[in-house]
Amino acid sequence: MRHILLIIAMSLVATACSSSVEVRPAKHVYQIAEQQLPHEATYSRLRWVHLPTTQPAAQLHRASDNLRPRLLPIVHLTIENKSLCDAATTLASLMRYSSYCSSQLKEKRTSIEALGNIYELAEKIADQHPVRIVIDEEHKEIRLLPSMVERVEFLREEQNGN
Repeated sequence: MRHILLIIAMSLVATACSSSVEVRPAKHVYQIAEQQLPHEATYSRLRWVHLPTTQPAAQLHRASDNLRPRLLPIVHLTIENKSLCDAATTLASLMRYSSYCSSQLKEKRTSIEALGNIYELAEKIADQHPVRIVIDEEHKEIRLLPSMVERVEFLREEQNGN
């Protein structure tokens, strides 16, 4: 009886491994494109477009440029016992300009508390000290210069004692 069970088991194992039906790979079918361009965006069907125009020349000055008041920011400036060069740097930083301070003014100190635009603040600093403040808009620079230039004389050979 063992032999019969062994023969049946062997026949089942042998027949289960092989198949008589041939399996073909599945075919993929793709549709033909109905249009050449992708669909338009559905979020914005209408668009607002400004037509191109020619920009005015950079050197063009209108007659009303001198008549219109300039719009400058008004700030509150408080400086307490600082050097004039620090005041010039603070004043220049209000308009994102660079600053220059004369070496003759480095030891002079100032204190100011004022409200106004950059020109008014520069006038108030110039009223307190004998300085000249130049605001150069073309080069974006503020220069702090002494109002009176010191005259420097060099020693000549005959004055030196030679």
